Amino acid sequence: MPDRTAIPWTPDPVPSDHFMVQKILHALQRPPPNVKLPVLNPEAEPTLTGTLVKTFPPGFPEKLRSAARANRCSIFSAVFAANYLTLLHLLPPKSTPTGELFVHIYPAGADLRSKHLRGGAEAQNDRRNWKIGLTLSGNVIGAYRMERFLGSTTPLEDVWTLAREVQAQVLEQQPYQASASRWVPSIIAAMLAKYSNDYVPESPEYRSVNVSSLGVLDGNLSKSFGPSPNPAFTISSPIISSVGPTLTSDGVGVLLVPYTWDGVFRLSLSYAVAYMGTGEEQATAEKEGKVTLRRYVEELTKLLEQLAGASV
Repeated sequence: MPDRTAIPWTPDPVPSDHFMVQKILHALQRPPPNVKLPVLNPEAEPTLTGTLVKTFPPGFPEKLRSAARANRCSIFSAVFAANYLTLLHLLPPKSTPTGELFVHIYPAGADLRSKHLRGGAEAQNDRRNWKIGLTLSGNVIGAYRMERFLGSTTPLEDVWTLAREVQAQVLEQQPYQASASRWVPSIIAAMLAKYSNDYVPESPEYRSVNVSSLGVLDGNLSKSFGPSPNPAFTISSPIISSVGPTLTSDGVGVLLVPYTWDGVFRLSLSYAVAYMGTGEEQATAEKEGKVTLRRYVEELTKLLEQLAGASV
């Protein structure tokens, strides 16, 4: 990656007041995010990784994209906002933290395949560049002051309000992606210093749901592999999973990947089954009034459907 970005890597140190370095330093100084999903079995022993995939009907991504554009944001920003507002409203009132309610993801990934490669969009078709498709970047994307949405009776307006704020963050940091190979090492160094010196593991009772910015896959991956006209194999439906079977100390319990494949929009959620609960355990917990991964996905799905329906 360092030799293929539009602005190549150099050994010169990045100034400490660099915009992106300051972004990550500010994020590292904050307390842990506090809008999270309850863990059913925080003292469990790891077993396996679970994957839950929600598939939406044909035509859904076009409707959601249309609604997002009408509200001056992207599908990613809309899903990001809807995800954390869903978690916010599922928080039991007695468990709602005081003070600012917020989440942030760092370093959030950035798609460096087209806009910011040397050679521009044409470089995306160069096989030598494929391996950097999911390059780690240093973006800091967050949803802040979420306590203002507690008790709201306008859920769709709330999503678009928050989505526009997220979109503004994405656009603000976008100009720095072409030079990512220069400042990302400083980002990594700052994180290593934080985790080595004063990092405190988060409580296992609540876990973050991180949202991936992997995004739309149609234009970047082929369904068939091998020489034509008889390819070696064809992928009919990909499932993306990247959370291990245990809970790590970084506070992440579930990874949500919104993506399209062959025009069909999906949400793929990977999680540690022993901790978040099997299907049977979640069903039992729901009868007891507890918030589960399954219930959260159902509520998020309904909200996204309402957002897309509003564009018709």
